Amino acid sequence: MYPDDDYEWTRGRAAGGGTTRHVLAVLALWAVVLAIAYGVIAIAKASHCEAQWRDSSMASRWQPVGGCLVRLATGRWVPAQAVRAALAADAAADADEGAK
Repeated sequence: MYPDDDYEWTRGRAAGGGTTRHVLAVLALWAVVLAIAYGVIAIAKASHCEAQWRDSSMASRWQPVGGCLVRLATGRWVPAQAVRAALAADAAADADEGAK
């Protein structure tokens, strides 16, 4: 009946009808859920990397940006999928050096 009555019901409301505090709480909850999911995935990938290279004589580690990395005998870290090519390149370099 009074113009101010409607104002009390809409004060502090966002466009979707929820309060700003409610929207921030939902965003914070999603951020926590995504952080937990990322952590679980990172742990799974790190353990997979370790298990894949456990029986070799080479050290391995997992990084979020680099993925699964393997340390060659030369001390160089290379991506796990490039180990064979890196070993072949090192062997070719050693052969060229020995031929000189």
